[in-house]
Amino acid sequence: GRIIANEMGAPYLTLQIDRGTTTDTLIGSFVPKAGVSVSPATAEKLVTIMRDAPSVEEALEKASMFIQLMGEQAKWEFVPGPLLKGFIEGWLVILDEVNFGDPGVLAKLNEFTDKTLRITVNGISYKRNPNFVVIMTMNPGYDGTECLNVALKGRFTKVNVPQLTKSQFCDRM
Repeated sequence: GRIIANEMGAPYLTLQIDRGTTTDTLIGSFVPKAGVSVSPATAEKLVTIMRDAPSVEEALEKASMFIQLMGEQAKWEFVPGPLLKGFIEGWLVILDEVNFGDPGVLAKLNEFTDKTLRITVNGISYKRNPNFVVIMTMNPGYDGTECLNVALKGRFTKVNVPQLTKSQFCDRM
């Protein structure tokens, strides 16, 4: 990833994906503003909304609407996660071991891997940087892995990397 990012002149980030990876850890979340006290029930409801919505746009829109309905707009702010930051700033983002992730979370990656040019959160429209690139790695067939959904899988080019001996690896380097 570092070599590709250097060639692109872009920052890069590797995100290890596993069953604990959530929508808000990738995309971002609403957090209480500094010094503001919020209800734990409201915070938990926001996590549930983000998790259960079928798309990023819908998750963020529903979370924003919930905050408004509760009359708590002044208490919360949206903090972009690493994938959304990469989208905005033009990073090379490597999603490592993506097939270990929760299928519901993986389905939300579709918006970051198609031609979506903007993502709107809380009335703020974030524009896709033309340098934004996503690379996914996976080891299919391992215990605990999932098949990628057809929509996500169809957005990538499959590259098989053979297992190399130490000697073969050193020869290629």
